[in-house]
Amino acid sequence: LQVKEGWTPKTVNLDVREETRSRTIPIKVYLPESQSPAPVVLFSHGLGGSRENNPYLGNHWSGRGYVVVFIQHPGSDESVWRGVPLRQRMAEMRDAANLENTLLRLRDVPAVIDQLERWETEDGSPLKGRMNLKAIGMSGHSFGAVTTQGVSGQRAARGAGFTEKRITAAVAMSPSGPVVGDAARAFGDVSIPWLLMTGTKDVAAVGNTTVENRLSVYPALPAGSKYELVLKDAEHMAF
Repeated sequence: LQVKEGWTPKTVNLDVREETRSRTIPIKVYLPESQSPAPVVLFSHGLGGSRENNPYLGNHWSGRGYVVVFIQHPGSDESVWRGVPLRQRMAEMRDAANLENTLLRLRDVPAVIDQLERWETEDGSPLKGRMNLKAIGMSGHSFGAVTTQGVSGQRAARGAGFTEKRITAAVAMSPSGPVVGDAARAFGDVSIPWLLMTGTKDVAAVGNTTVENRLSVYPALPAGSKYELVLKDAEHMAF
C-alpha cells in the first residue's frame, strides 16, 4: 500500500492499567483508514521520551495499513527531565538508564498486548475489531531498541528470558550488544525476523554505547530473515 498524500491518521490516547504492578502505561494509537482488522506495530521510545515521539513513524505505518501503538514507559519517560533544572537533566537521565527501568519496560510490552486483546472484543472500545493480533511487530529506538530486543528473542545475562511469543517481527533502531556476556549467546535464540538500523556515528550521550557495540548485534544473529541497515554519517538522533 502507498501512503496517501496529505494522510492524517486518526489517533487515540489511552491508558493501560496493570493492577498487579499498580502501573499505568500511557499509549497513543494511530489507526489506518481501513476498518478491517489490521496488523499491529508496537513502538517503544528512547530514554526521556513519550508516546508523542516519532510521529513520522505513526503517520507512515498507519498510512501503510497498520495499527500503530506507541508505548510510554513511566520511570524512563519525559518525567525524568521535565521540571528539572537544565544543568541536572543529564545526571537524571543517566540515573534512569538502569536495570529497574529496563525490567519495567520489558514487562510493559506484554501488559499492553494483553489489554489490546481485551479492547479488540470489548463493546464501546475504539479499537474493537480493528486489530489483527496474530500479526504483531515490535520496534523502538535506543532504550526502546533495548526493550525491543529484550521482548523479541534476546537472552538475558542470567538466562531468564522476557521473549513475548505474540511478537512476530522486530525493528531495532540503534540496537545494543549485551552489557554482560557474549553476543552470540545473547542473540543466538532469535527466531523471528529482525531488522537493525544504525549509523556510522550512532553514539548516544547516555550509556556510552559505541558504534562497534551496535554493529556487534547483527553478526551474532542466527541465519534466516535477519537484516541490518547502516547509514553513512547517521548520528543517534537520526531515527
